[in-house]
Amino acid sequence: MSNAALQIENQAPTTELVLLSSTPAKIQFNLQEFRQNIRNELKKYDLVVTVDTVKDAKALAADLNGQAKSLKDRFKEAAALVTKPVDDLGLEVADIVTEILESREKLTAQIKKFEDERKVVVRNAIEEKRLELWDQLEVQEEFRNAPIDKLVKLTALTAKDSLTSTTLRDLQSLIDNNRRLQDQTEKRLLMLENQSYKEGLKAPLTREHIESFLFEPEASYAGKLAHMMTSELKRQAATEEATRRQVAEEQQRAQQEAAPEQAQQAEPVPQRFAPPTQQEQLEVRLKQAKEALPYAEGNHSEELRNINHMEQQLRAMQQPAPVQHQAEQVDVIFTPNGSMEMLNRVHTSREEAFQAALSASDNQGTLVDVWTQHQGRVAIADGTTGRVYVWNQF
Repeated sequence: MSNAALQIENQAPTTELVLLSSTPAKIQFNLQEFRQNIRNELKKYDLVVTVDTVKDAKALAADLNGQAKSLKDRFKEAAALVTKPVDDLGLEVADIVTEILESREKLTAQIKKFEDERKVVVRNAIEEKRLELWDQLEVQEEFRNAPIDKLVKLTALTAKDSLTSTTLRDLQSLIDNNRRLQDQTEKRLLMLENQSYKEGLKAPLTREHIESFLFEPEASYAGKLAHMMTSELKRQAATEEATRRQVAEEQQRAQQEAAPEQAQQAEPVPQRFAPPTQQEQLEVRLKQAKEALPYAEGNHSEELRNINHMEQQLRAMQQPAPVQHQAEQVDVIFTPNGSMEMLNRVHTSREEAFQAALSASDNQGTLVDVWTQHQGRVAIADGTTGRVYVWNQF
């Protein structure tokens, strides 16, 4: 159907379907004469209302209201007669428009059905290609999450139902992102154990520890991992300290029960004889260091030197030593517990050495190891409790 054209009635004949006349409808009404007659008639109502005339004035006001309403009604009737043909034509045009719109709705419904069916074909083609690319790049199931909703378009397929080059390029980019995330995650998990040992953790962190930030950007990941490493090291140190104290206290109670007479000896420093628990701890540290050596980064020679040093300490602990008399002067070295850093060195008796070790422990706020030149580590002093835990061969 061609567009409707607006034509003037007195022009040449036309084949268009819509014709408009340029002659407007008219209502014959001599306004000037009518207005003057009304004004003349109204002069008799121009009066002063008094007590005597108020009743008649109200009647005149009602009469004026009736005349005004009558005039308005007559004009409405005349206007309705003039516009009726246009209104009737408008109803007929509305019916025709409804038929046109109903036909359009049927057509658009068919278009939508076709496009929906076509998009299913597009999605199936993209999903098939996505699976093929995942397999080619060996993307694991966990990382197969490339979203394709934005790629499902009617223009994604060629006339021969092949994916367009643009669609293939965008899909390949999504698959590459999946593979990059997989490589990044595998690298982080592989390095996690080595980093844990390098920082000094005896039990390495696992994926469960870092799951909440495993996939974050590198800067954020590194920062949160460093914070977790620090927290784990503090927790490990606190656990070891608590374990060390607990073991020492249990050994003390056992010795008191086995030899109560020894607990009652009046010595200036209480002595508690216990099995060489430091030797057992050194054996565990040595084993962990050997296991972590293949995964260590950087200079392996430093790690080997530490291992050799611990082996020498272990051999020194395992060698029996003759019992020395309490009053014998010995060469004693004090170190913070768990460290080889020397705090002090004295040549004194055993009792004086214990008193000096307790003082050093109290000043340092940590346990202090007591070493001798020939026997290695022989005791542990706890300045907080005032106790000294002594190896029985010293």
